[in-house]
Amino acid sequence: MLIERLKRGEFEKIHLAPPEIVEWLGIEGFKYSTNKKTDDIYPDLEVEDFLRTFEPEKLDLKRLKKCKILVKISTEEDLIPMWKLYDSIVFETFLDEELYVLTMGKWFNIETNFAKTVSNFVKDIPDAEVKMPDCRGSENETKYNKRAAKKMKSAVLMDKKLIQCDTARDKIELCDLFTENGQFIHVKPKRGSSTLSHLFAQGRVSAENFLQDQKFRRKVRQLVSKENKHFAKYFPDTKPNPSDYEIVFAFIDESTKQLPESLPFFTKLNFMQTTRALNLLGFKVSKLKIKKSV
Repeated sequence: MLIERLKRGEFEKIHLAPPEIVEWLGIEGFKYSTNKKTDDIYPDLEVEDFLRTFEPEKLDLKRLKKCKILVKISTEEDLIPMWKLYDSIVFETFLDEELYVLTMGKWFNIETNFAKTVSNFVKDIPDAEVKMPDCRGSENETKYNKRAAKKMKSAVLMDKKLIQCDTARDKIELCDLFTENGQFIHVKPKRGSSTLSHLFAQGRVSAENFLQDQKFRRKVRQLVSKENKHFAKYFPDTKPNPSDYEIVFAFIDESTKQLPESLPFFTKLNFMQTTRALNLLGFKVSKLKIKKSV
């Protein structure tokens, strides 16, 4: 079914994503080992670009497993073979009314009632009321966050502002944007389950440290006060009331479908688990789709 849909150009439930969490800032582009004729470097992983590198009628499982994805990293002169293309395919399909998912090179059969439970849970997560601009086709996450902060006026940019905390070895981000209504907005392009796992981890780690670490709140207060002194009240020395805050997970998405239909199954599962954990801490959680022009 996977091979036939690729040959027919039916990509609605097929996309490419790194089979591990990666630092996108250091990646300049990608190339496929099947592309022998040109030096084209693609800015993103796209099924369409891969299929243009050879004659579609020659596509088979052997070729999918043999092809490598090469990555151009800013600190390296040469392209680096990173992953098998097959391991980077995310494909969802129903067979005999059961959901099957291919991700990270492995097939999973998802129990029907469980799949419905997960989808319904994510569907019931409230939509965020915050207004954010559409993402331009040429923008990456960093450029979008900067422009969104300027356009919204009621938000401060926290993207790339790393803060040391007591419970984590590495410095962490509070969020990408923080609003005057106490909203922590975490933004990620919808590139697949592995990329969005980082989004949910960021939201959860940030929230936990915000509640537990007084020094972390003080450092954040110093940062936000430089941008807008009125935001300082959200970061007190005493333990804050989590119900006064909202954690917004925002997905930059080219799909015409609404959330959660456009999300891969394992992303929805991760979203459900993260939301449950944050709700137990007392936070409100919401979802937001940021439309991206092609």
